[in-house]
Amino acid sequence: CSVDMVMTFGLFNMIVAIFIENVLARAKTNEELIKRKRLSNEKYFADKMTEFVAEIIDCKEAVEGRCGIGTRPSARGIVESAADIQITPEIFQEVRSRPKAMDILRDLDVSDEDSMNMFETLDAD
Repeated sequence: CSVDMVMTFGLFNMIVAIFIENVLARAKTNEELIKRKRLSNEKYFADKMTEFVAEIIDCKEAVEGRCGIGTRPSARGIVESAADIQITPEIFQEVRSRPKAMDILRDLDVSDEDSMNMFETLDAD
């Protein structure tokens, strides 16, 4: 009788474990699909990159001791302003110190560890 009970208990444990494993695998797959779909949305990506470039411009002005006019220019204005910016390590560190900029990078699935090495990776010199 006790052997049957132990066997039944073990069998149900195996069934529950398999069920939970399948649920977790499916959840992970769904999360990856949502992430891929979000990043493939070109407008979303363009908007996030525009926000990030605007943060870089704000940081450059802060490092140089200049203040912006307080209003955010249009996407076209941001791109035109960014065309001649040279990003120094100091400016990039200022960007990384801002929570909004780091949130934008996380939204673009750039991990904190990868963002630390981003300047060296993108630096042309």
